[in-house]
Amino acid sequence: MPPLEATRALVETLHRTRPDGVETEVFVFGKLPLAFSARCFTARHYNLNKDDCQFKCLDHPEGMTLKTREGQSFLCINGIQTMSAQSYNLLAEVPTMREMGIDILRISPQPTYTAEIVAAFDAARNGRPAAANAAWNPEGLVDGYWFGDAGIAQRHTQAVTELQGA
Repeated sequence: MPPLEATRALVETLHRTRPDGVETEVFVFGKLPLAFSARCFTARHYNLNKDDCQFKCLDHPEGMTLKTREGQSFLCINGIQTMSAQSYNLLAEVPTMREMGIDILRISPQPTYTAEIVAAFDAARNGRPAAANAAWNPEGLVDGYWFGDAGIAQRHTQAVTELQGA
């Protein structure tokens, strides 16, 4: 699997020059895993010992969002994980990946909407229309790395639809 920060051009080059018999997998949806720690951030937030954390992470199925001083959602902590606050979303790029011959699309499971997300990516990989739903992550959907932009950038705003009626 190419690095999460890989641009389309890098993924295409790696895929084209891969050894025979090696599949190419691309991370296409979910909070980007950034770091792991021996320390449990959720327990620390509640001033609890890691060995007596009371499983406080269960109170935060989406993790806990950290914001910048300006109030922008930036990171998400969940137990020993540090992730992006926004979800990486390459749904609009699936047709391009099909043309490139990418073998595997990786979707990170979410506490909610996973079936809907998988159905949308399945439709796209089968050449049917599919649009992302803004409700999939209230902190936002991003695709910047694919285009060589900052990871928090979002190019395909037209590929995101607002949740209607909920």
